[in-house]
Amino acid sequence: MVVGSLVAFGGDPNSVTITGMSSGASSVHYHLISPMSKGLFNRAILQSGSAFCHWSYTENVDQKTKFVANMLGCPTNNSLEIVECLRSRPGKDIIQSIINFMPWKYSPFAPFGPTIEVEGDEKFLPDIPEKLVPYDIPVLISVGQEEGLIIAIFIGLENGFNELNNNWNEYLPHLLDYNYTISNENMRSKIAQDIKAFYFGDKPISKETKSNLAKMISDRTFGYGMSKAAQHIAARNAAPVYFNEFGYSGNYSPIAMFDPKSYSRGSTTSHGEEAFYIFKINGFPVHDNEEDAKMMKTIVNIWSTFIQNGVPDIGNSEIWSPVSKNPADPLRYIKITQQQTFEAREHSNHGNFEFWSRLPLTEYYNINVPEYVKTEL
Repeated sequence: MVVGSLVAFGGDPNSVTITGMSSGASSVHYHLISPMSKGLFNRAILQSGSAFCHWSYTENVDQKTKFVANMLGCPTNNSLEIVECLRSRPGKDIIQSIINFMPWKYSPFAPFGPTIEVEGDEKFLPDIPEKLVPYDIPVLISVGQEEGLIIAIFIGLENGFNELNNNWNEYLPHLLDYNYTISNENMRSKIAQDIKAFYFGDKPISKETKSNLAKMISDRTFGYGMSKAAQHIAARNAAPVYFNEFGYSGNYSPIAMFDPKSYSRGSTTSHGEEAFYIFKINGFPVHDNEEDAKMMKTIVNIWSTFIQNGVPDIGNSEIWSPVSKNPADPLRYIKITQQQTFEAREHSNHGNFEFWSRLPLTEYYNINVPEYVKTEL
């Protein structure tokens, strides 16, 4: 069906690129490791997300599902009965129930998502992402310079900084979405305090430390999960993996939607802003000024050359080296700057991965999949 449709519209079924931003990027990564997606595409582009980001995988599925079922008057003792009953409930009611899993400021923002499928003949996700082998195709991954800034600004509205200061140990596990993955409940307060000490020292959360808050959210929510994904894919593939950090901020930003006074051209780049220079998005007419239009041409060229050749063109192939095949090596990437230049960089601890990996959290590691349901690509 897919091949026939591509041919009918003049497409090449042997040259298919899939791409996504944020949750779409994690979806692309899942396709990259799912046995059900084999042979369907030839390149992959991930913007601001990956399957290794904490929000792209669901913990405590049974407990959450039973809670929703109980709220909507469904039985909770049998999974088949739960599914049958929930299918009879209005979709709007199911969606509205999600707010019950967001105790503070709509956090965590993605309480539900993919999880391992242990039954059935076709399993999209037969094991945790780290244990699945990605398809050997070229991959392009990009992360914003300060992905978490838009969340930090949202938190600061309506006395949010004071609320977080006064309830740090209680709210942080929800804000950073590790409430269900604390390995030892006796460590709950210590984990929260260790994170605070690492990012804030002895300073309170305030307008003056907003950048610290943004950095904490950026690292936890996007940075280390994306760099980890890049190195995981590169270590298992012969095909190249290219990584870039987008640091250009133009005339338009979603930050201004929350707090117009907090944004000005050239200040910083938050979640998903690179997409403005690829797709036409209502409210963000980047083509209306010379500098933004120039960046639009640059990003479109990077994408188009990668889609055509598997190698993104920035005018100097020596600057943008692929991610090393050795995961012990520093992460190799380019920084796209405010001056619209390209800087080759290496970072051995991108997204403060070492700090986050040392915390006593059990994300991904506490799942035991029976051997009979595991599937190799």
